[in-house]
Amino acid sequence: MKKLIYKVLTQENGIKISMDALEYMADKFTDRNDINNFLASYKSKCYGDTLQLAQVDELLQTRKSENTFFAVKNFKHAHKRNINILENIKKQFAHDLKQIALLQEGYKYKIFGMFYSDRFGNPMLEDEHECISLDFSICKSNAFLHENIFVCLEGVKEKKKFLVENVHLPVPFYTNYINQFLEKKKVKICLVNNIDFNRKDIFDICKIHMPELFVVSCDDLNKMTNTPVTTVVCKKSIENIFPVMNDDEKIDSNIIKATNPCVIEFNSRNLVFLDHDWIKYKGTGVFLNKKPLDSFLETYISQMSANPFIKTDLSLKNAPNFVVLACDTKPFVKKVYDTTIVNLPECRRNYYAIIDLHDDNVEIFYN
Repeated sequence: MKKLIYKVLTQENGIKISMDALEYMADKFTDRNDINNFLASYKSKCYGDTLQLAQVDELLQTRKSENTFFAVKNFKHAHKRNINILENIKKQFAHDLKQIALLQEGYKYKIFGMFYSDRFGNPMLEDEHECISLDFSICKSNAFLHENIFVCLEGVKEKKKFLVENVHLPVPFYTNYINQFLEKKKVKICLVNNIDFNRKDIFDICKIHMPELFVVSCDDLNKMTNTPVTTVVCKKSIENIFPVMNDDEKIDSNIIKATNPCVIEFNSRNLVFLDHDWIKYKGTGVFLNKKPLDSFLETYISQMSANPFIKTDLSLKNAPNFVVLACDTKPFVKKVYDTTIVNLPECRRNYYAIIDLHDDNVEIFYN
Protein backbone atom coordinates (compact mmCIF):
# COMPACT_ATOMS: atom_id res chain seq x y z
CA MET A 1 0.00 0.00 0.00
CA LYS A 2 2.92 2.39 0.67
CA LYS A 3 4.11 2.04 -2.93
CA LEU A 4 0.62 2.80 -4.29
CA ILE A 5 0.21 5.84 -2.00
CA TYR A 6 3.63 7.14 -3.07
CA LYS A 7 2.82 6.56 -6.74
CA VAL A 8 -0.56 8.36 -6.65
CA LEU A 9 0.32 11.26 -4.34
CA THR A 10 4.00 11.89 -5.10
CA GLN A 11 4.76 10.58 -8.58
CA GLU A 12 1.43 11.44 -10.20
CA ASN A 13 0.47 14.57 -8.22
CA GLY A 14 3.79 15.97 -6.91
CA ILE A 15 2.83 15.82 -3.21
CA LYS A 16 5.73 15.10 -0.87
CA ILE A 17 4.91 12.87 2.10
CA SER A 18 6.63 12.61 5.48
CA MET A 19 7.54 9.06 6.55
CA ASP A 20 5.22 9.04 9.57
CA ALA A 21 2.34 10.30 7.38
CA LEU A 22 3.06 7.56 4.83
CA GLU A 23 3.05 4.89 7.56
CA TYR A 24 -0.23 6.24 8.95
CA MET A 25 -1.96 6.30 5.55
CA ALA A 26 -0.77 2.80 4.70
CA ASP A 27 -2.57 1.62 7.84
CA LYS A 28 -5.76 3.53 7.02
CA PHE A 29 -6.16 2.99 3.28
CA THR A 30 -6.95 -0.29 1.52
CA ASP A 31 -7.17 0.58 -2.20
CA ARG A 32 -6.79 3.31 -4.81
CA ASN A 33 -10.34 4.61 -4.19
CA ASP A 34 -9.37 5.53 -0.64
CA ILE A 35 -6.28 7.35 -1.91
CA ASN A 36 -8.25 9.23 -4.58
CA ASN A 37 -10.88 10.31 -2.04
CA PHE A 38 -8.12 11.56 0.23
CA LEU A 39 -6.43 13.34 -2.68
CA ALA A 40 -9.64 15.22 -3.53
CA SER A 41 -9.90 16.45 0.09
CA TYR A 42 -6.22 17.42 0.14
CA LYS A 43 -6.47 19.49 -3.04
CA SER A 44 -9.53 21.32 -1.72
CA LYS A 45 -7.57 22.43 1.38
CA CYS A 46 -4.43 23.59 -0.50
CA TYR A 47 -1.80 22.46 2.00
CA GLY A 48 1.96 23.15 1.69
CA ASP A 49 4.71 21.25 -0.11
CA THR A 50 4.99 18.28 2.27
CA LEU A 51 2.08 16.29 3.67
CA GLN A 52 2.50 15.86 7.44
CA LEU A 53 0.88 13.37 9.82
CA ALA A 54 -1.24 16.04 11.53
CA GLN A 55 -2.66 17.10 8.15
CA VAL A 56 -3.60 13.52 7.25
CA ASP A 57 -5.42 13.09 10.54
CA GLU A 58 -7.19 16.43 10.12
CA LEU A 59 -8.39 15.52 6.62
CA LEU A 60 -9.70 12.14 7.76
CA GLN A 61 -11.58 13.76 10.64
CA THR A 62 -13.00 16.41 8.28
CA ARG A 63 -14.38 13.73 5.98
CA LYS A 64 -16.10 12.06 8.94
CA SER A 65 -17.59 15.34 10.17
CA GLU A 66 -19.23 15.88 6.78
CA ASN A 67 -21.75 13.20 7.80
CA THR A 68 -21.16 11.09 4.69
CA PHE A 69 -22.24 7.57 5.57
CA PHE A 70 -22.44 5.96 2.13
CA ALA A 71 -20.83 6.07 -1.32
CA VAL A 72 -22.24 4.90 -4.66
CA LYS A 73 -19.90 2.97 -6.96
CA ASN A 74 -21.13 2.95 -10.56
CA PHE A 75 -20.16 0.50 -13.30
CA LYS A 76 -18.81 1.43 -16.72
CA HIS A 77 -19.28 -0.45 -19.99
CA ALA A 78 -16.47 -2.97 -20.38
CA HIS A 79 -16.29 -6.28 -22.20
CA LYS A 80 -15.49 -9.26 -20.01
CA ARG A 81 -11.84 -10.35 -20.38
CA ASN A 82 -12.40 -14.05 -19.81
CA ILE A 83 -8.74 -15.02 -19.80
CA ASN A 84 -7.97 -12.51 -17.00
CA ILE A 85 -10.92 -13.69 -14.92
CA LEU A 86 -9.96 -17.33 -15.51
CA GLU A 87 -6.39 -16.73 -14.35
CA ASN A 88 -7.50 -14.87 -11.20
CA ILE A 89 -10.08 -17.45 -10.09
CA LYS A 90 -7.85 -20.38 -11.06
CA LYS A 91 -5.42 -19.47 -8.27
CA GLN A 92 -7.84 -21.02 -5.75
CA PHE A 93 -7.39 -24.45 -7.35
CA ALA A 94 -3.97 -24.16 -9.01
CA HIS A 95 -2.08 -26.60 -6.78
CA ASP A 96 -4.19 -29.55 -7.93
CA LEU A 97 -5.31 -28.87 -11.49
CA LYS A 98 -4.51 -30.63 -14.75
CA GLN A 99 -4.58 -28.95 -18.14
CA ILE A 100 -7.29 -30.42 -20.37
CA ALA A 101 -4.72 -31.11 -23.12
CA LEU A 102 -2.69 -33.31 -20.73
CA LEU A 103 -5.52 -35.54 -19.46
CA GLN A 104 -5.01 -39.31 -19.71
CA GLU A 105 -7.91 -41.75 -19.83
CA GLY A 106 -8.79 -43.69 -16.68
CA TYR A 107 -7.19 -41.31 -14.15
CA LYS A 108 -9.03 -38.97 -11.77
CA TYR A 109 -8.26 -35.27 -12.27
CA LYS A 110 -9.48 -31.78 -11.46
CA ILE A 111 -9.82 -29.39 -14.37
CA PHE A 112 -10.73 -25.71 -14.38
CA GLY A 113 -12.17 -23.45 -17.04
CA MET A 114 -15.19 -21.66 -18.50
CA PHE A 115 -18.39 -23.64 -18.98
CA TYR A 116 -20.40 -23.31 -22.21
CA SER A 117 -22.54 -25.32 -24.61
CA ASP A 118 -21.39 -25.97 -28.17
CA ARG A 119 -23.58 -25.44 -31.25
CA PHE A 120 -25.12 -28.90 -30.77
CA GLY A 121 -26.05 -28.18 -27.13
CA ASN A 122 -23.29 -30.37 -25.67
CA PRO A 123 -21.84 -29.14 -22.34
CA MET A 124 -18.18 -28.15 -22.65
CA LEU A 125 -15.33 -26.84 -20.47
CA GLU A 126 -12.54 -24.71 -21.91
CA ASP A 127 -9.25 -23.76 -20.25
CA GLU A 128 -6.45 -21.58 -21.67
CA HIS A 129 -5.39 -24.16 -24.25
CA GLU A 130 -8.08 -26.75 -24.94
CA CYS A 131 -11.73 -27.74 -24.48
CA ILE A 132 -13.45 -31.03 -23.64
CA SER A 133 -16.99 -32.43 -23.79
CA LEU A 134 -18.62 -33.12 -20.40
CA ASP A 135 -20.79 -35.97 -19.10
CA PHE A 136 -22.71 -35.33 -15.85
CA SER A 137 -24.46 -38.74 -15.66
CA ILE A 138 -22.66 -39.78 -12.43
CA CYS A 139 -22.27 -36.29 -10.89
CA LYS A 140 -22.89 -36.24 -7.11
CA SER A 141 -22.90 -32.46 -6.60
CA ASN A 142 -25.84 -30.07 -6.45
CA ALA A 143 -24.92 -27.30 -8.86
CA PHE A 144 -26.08 -24.81 -11.48
CA LEU A 145 -23.92 -24.14 -14.55
CA HIS A 146 -24.43 -21.47 -17.20
CA GLU A 147 -22.60 -19.95 -20.15
CA ASN A 148 -19.59 -17.86 -19.03
CA ILE A 149 -19.36 -19.50 -15.58
CA PHE A 150 -15.91 -20.44 -14.27
CA VAL A 151 -15.83 -23.75 -12.43
CA CYS A 152 -13.58 -26.61 -11.26
CA LEU A 153 -14.71 -30.13 -12.21
CA GLU A 154 -13.46 -33.39 -10.73
CA GLY A 155 -13.71 -36.66 -12.66
CA VAL A 156 -12.21 -39.06 -15.16
CA LYS A 157 -11.55 -38.83 -18.90
CA GLU A 158 -13.26 -41.64 -20.80
CA LYS A 159 -13.67 -41.93 -24.58
CA LYS A 160 -12.69 -38.30 -25.22
CA LYS A 161 -15.27 -37.06 -22.68
CA PHE A 162 -14.77 -35.88 -19.11
CA LEU A 163 -17.02 -37.89 -16.79
CA VAL A 164 -17.82 -35.41 -13.99
CA GLU A 165 -18.14 -36.73 -10.43
CA ASN A 166 -18.03 -33.45 -8.46
CA VAL A 167 -18.42 -29.75 -9.12
CA HIS A 168 -16.32 -27.22 -7.16
CA LEU A 169 -17.34 -23.57 -7.37
CA PRO A 170 -14.88 -20.76 -6.62
CA VAL A 171 -15.07 -19.51 -3.03
CA PRO A 172 -16.12 -15.83 -2.92
CA PHE A 173 -13.65 -13.42 -1.32
CA TYR A 174 -14.86 -11.51 1.74
CA THR A 175 -12.93 -8.85 3.57
CA ASN A 176 -13.27 -6.95 6.87
CA TYR A 177 -12.65 -3.72 4.98
CA ILE A 178 -13.43 -0.49 6.85
CA ASN A 179 -13.97 2.61 4.72
CA GLN A 180 -12.32 5.34 6.78
CA PHE A 181 -14.03 8.05 4.72
CA LEU A 182 -17.56 6.97 5.59
CA GLU A 183 -19.18 7.68 8.92
CA LYS A 184 -19.93 4.71 11.12
CA LYS A 185 -23.57 5.00 12.14
CA LYS A 186 -26.72 2.96 12.61
CA VAL A 187 -28.39 3.00 9.20
CA LYS A 188 -31.74 1.75 7.98
CA ILE A 189 -32.11 1.38 4.22
CA CYS A 190 -35.46 1.09 2.47
CA LEU A 191 -35.34 -0.76 -0.86
CA VAL A 192 -38.11 -0.51 -3.43
CA ASN A 193 -38.51 -2.04 -6.90
CA ASN A 194 -39.97 0.50 -9.38
CA ILE A 195 -40.90 3.13 -6.84
CA ASP A 196 -43.57 5.82 -7.11
CA PHE A 197 -42.98 8.57 -4.56
CA ASN A 198 -46.41 10.01 -5.34
CA ARG A 199 -47.96 7.11 -3.42
CA LYS A 200 -49.05 7.91 0.11
CA ASP A 201 -47.80 4.58 1.45
CA ILE A 202 -44.18 5.55 0.70
CA PHE A 203 -44.47 8.32 3.26
CA ASP A 204 -46.09 5.85 5.64
CA ILE A 205 -42.96 3.70 5.30
CA CYS A 206 -40.88 6.72 6.33
CA LYS A 207 -43.01 7.27 9.42
CA ILE A 208 -42.89 3.61 10.46
CA HIS A 209 -39.24 2.74 9.79
CA MET A 210 -37.53 6.17 9.55
CA PRO A 211 -34.90 5.03 7.00
CA GLU A 212 -31.84 7.19 6.44
CA LEU A 213 -31.62 6.09 2.81
CA PHE A 214 -33.80 4.79 -0.02
CA VAL A 215 -32.28 2.61 -2.75
CA VAL A 216 -34.75 2.19 -5.59
CA SER A 217 -35.28 1.40 -9.25
CA CYS A 218 -37.64 3.52 -11.31
CA ASP A 219 -38.98 3.41 -14.88
CA ASP A 220 -40.33 6.97 -14.89
CA LEU A 221 -38.59 9.92 -13.22
CA ASN A 222 -41.93 11.74 -13.00
CA LYS A 223 -42.55 9.43 -10.05
CA MET A 224 -39.48 10.85 -8.33
CA THR A 225 -41.02 14.00 -6.85
CA ASN A 226 -41.11 15.06 -3.20
CA THR A 227 -38.53 12.48 -2.12
CA PRO A 228 -38.58 12.59 1.68
CA VAL A 229 -34.99 11.35 2.26
CA THR A 230 -31.80 10.83 0.26
CA THR A 231 -32.57 8.36 -2.55
CA VAL A 232 -30.23 6.38 -4.81
CA VAL A 233 -32.07 5.80 -8.11
CA CYS A 234 -31.26 3.09 -10.67
CA LYS A 235 -33.06 2.89 -14.00
CA LYS A 236 -35.19 -0.16 -14.68
CA SER A 237 -33.25 -2.71 -16.70
CA ILE A 238 -33.05 -2.85 -20.48
CA GLU A 239 -32.97 -6.42 -21.80
CA ASN A 240 -29.41 -7.77 -21.57
CA ILE A 241 -27.79 -4.31 -21.72
CA PHE A 242 -25.67 -3.54 -18.67
CA PRO A 243 -24.82 -1.34 -16.99
CA VAL A 244 -27.87 0.87 -17.58
CA MET A 245 -26.73 4.48 -17.26
CA ASN A 246 -28.97 6.98 -15.52
CA ASP A 247 -28.44 10.06 -17.71
CA ASP A 248 -31.77 11.74 -17.01
CA GLU A 249 -31.73 15.20 -15.58
CA LYS A 250 -31.87 15.31 -11.79
CA ILE A 251 -35.25 16.64 -10.70
CA ASP A 252 -34.94 16.58 -6.91
CA SER A 253 -32.09 17.61 -4.60
CA ASN A 254 -32.42 14.37 -2.61
CA ILE A 255 -31.82 12.15 -5.67
CA ILE A 256 -28.49 10.49 -6.40
CA LYS A 257 -28.35 8.87 -9.84
CA ALA A 258 -26.71 5.47 -10.16
CA THR A 259 -26.07 2.82 -12.77
CA ASN A 260 -28.03 -0.42 -12.83
CA PRO A 261 -26.42 -2.38 -11.26
CA CYS A 262 -24.48 -0.39 -8.68
CA VAL A 263 -22.55 -0.99 -5.47
CA ILE A 264 -23.33 1.06 -2.37
CA GLU A 265 -20.60 1.15 0.25
CA PHE A 266 -21.00 1.91 3.92
CA ASN A 267 -18.39 2.09 6.67
CA SER A 268 -18.08 -1.68 7.06
CA ARG A 269 -20.71 -3.12 4.70
CA ASN A 270 -21.49 -3.09 1.01
CA LEU A 271 -24.61 -3.73 -1.03
CA VAL A 272 -25.20 -4.65 -4.69
CA PHE A 273 -28.47 -3.49 -6.23
CA LEU A 274 -29.52 -5.10 -9.53
CA ASP A 275 -32.84 -4.56 -11.30
CA HIS A 276 -33.11 -7.47 -13.72
CA ASP A 277 -35.25 -10.47 -14.62
CA TRP A 278 -32.66 -13.00 -13.38
CA ILE A 279 -35.20 -15.86 -13.43
CA LYS A 280 -34.65 -16.33 -17.17
CA TYR A 281 -31.11 -17.60 -16.58
CA LYS A 282 -32.53 -20.57 -14.68
CA GLY A 283 -34.15 -21.68 -17.93
CA THR A 284 -30.97 -21.46 -20.02
CA GLY A 285 -28.52 -23.15 -17.65
CA VAL A 286 -27.89 -26.69 -16.45
CA PHE A 287 -29.12 -27.89 -13.03
CA LEU A 288 -27.43 -30.91 -11.48
CA ASN A 289 -29.46 -32.88 -8.92
CA LYS A 290 -31.45 -31.06 -6.19
CA LYS A 291 -31.87 -27.60 -4.61
CA PRO A 292 -32.27 -25.52 -7.80
CA LEU A 293 -32.66 -22.09 -6.15
CA ASP A 294 -29.81 -22.62 -3.68
CA SER A 295 -27.57 -23.94 -6.47
CA PHE A 296 -28.37 -20.97 -8.69
CA LEU A 297 -27.61 -18.42 -5.94
CA GLU A 298 -24.39 -20.18 -4.92
CA THR A 299 -23.15 -20.04 -8.52
CA TYR A 300 -24.16 -16.38 -8.78
CA ILE A 301 -22.22 -15.33 -5.67
CA SER A 302 -19.20 -17.55 -6.45
CA GLN A 303 -18.39 -15.64 -9.65
CA MET A 304 -17.68 -12.30 -7.90
CA SER A 305 -19.80 -10.30 -10.36
CA ALA A 306 -22.99 -8.24 -10.16
CA ASN A 307 -24.22 -10.30 -13.13
CA PRO A 308 -21.92 -13.15 -14.24
CA PHE A 309 -24.35 -14.49 -16.86
CA ILE A 310 -23.68 -11.77 -19.45
CA LYS A 311 -20.67 -10.68 -21.52
CA THR A 312 -20.28 -7.29 -19.84
CA ASP A 313 -17.67 -7.13 -17.09
CA LEU A 314 -19.43 -6.31 -13.81
CA SER A 315 -16.68 -7.72 -11.57
CA LEU A 316 -16.64 -7.09 -7.82
CA LYS A 317 -13.44 -6.64 -5.80
CA ASN A 318 -15.06 -8.11 -2.70
CA ALA A 319 -18.07 -10.36 -2.25
CA PRO A 320 -20.98 -8.17 -1.08
CA ASN A 321 -22.64 -8.37 2.31
CA PHE A 322 -26.04 -7.84 0.66
CA VAL A 323 -27.43 -8.34 -2.83
CA VAL A 324 -30.85 -6.92 -3.69
CA LEU A 325 -32.41 -8.38 -6.84
CA ALA A 326 -35.29 -6.21 -8.03
CA CYS A 327 -37.26 -8.88 -9.87
CA ASP A 328 -41.06 -9.13 -9.97
CA THR A 329 -41.27 -12.73 -8.70
CA LYS A 330 -41.82 -14.39 -5.34
CA PRO A 331 -40.01 -12.49 -2.53
CA PHE A 332 -37.35 -14.19 -0.45
CA VAL A 333 -34.38 -13.56 1.83
CA LYS A 334 -31.60 -16.16 1.68
CA LYS A 335 -28.11 -16.38 3.17
CA VAL A 336 -25.60 -17.75 0.64
CA TYR A 337 -22.01 -18.01 1.87
CA ASP A 338 -21.74 -14.75 3.87
CA THR A 339 -24.03 -12.78 1.56
CA THR A 340 -27.69 -12.05 2.27
CA ILE A 341 -29.68 -12.10 -0.98
CA VAL A 342 -33.05 -10.35 -1.21
CA ASN A 343 -35.48 -10.84 -4.08
CA LEU A 344 -37.88 -7.90 -4.21
CA PRO A 345 -41.14 -7.74 -6.24
CA GLU A 346 -42.39 -4.43 -7.62
CA CYS A 347 -43.83 -1.61 -5.53
CA ARG A 348 -47.21 -1.98 -7.27
CA ARG A 349 -47.54 -5.31 -5.42
CA ASN A 350 -46.98 -3.37 -2.16
CA TYR A 351 -43.62 -4.96 -1.32
CA TYR A 352 -40.56 -3.22 0.08
CA ALA A 353 -37.51 -4.29 2.09
CA ILE A 354 -35.69 -2.83 5.08
CA ILE A 355 -32.02 -3.53 5.78
CA ASP A 356 -30.82 -2.51 9.23
CA LEU A 357 -27.02 -2.30 9.17
CA HIS A 358 -26.87 -2.09 12.96
CA ASP A 359 -27.65 -5.80 13.32
CA ASP A 360 -27.54 -6.89 9.65
CA ASN A 361 -31.26 -7.64 9.83
CA VAL A 362 -33.24 -7.87 6.58
CA GLU A 363 -37.03 -7.97 6.31
CA ILE A 364 -39.42 -7.86 3.38
CA PHE A 365 -42.71 -6.13 4.15
CA TYR A 366 -46.07 -6.33 2.43
CA ASN A 367 -47.83 -3.01 2.88
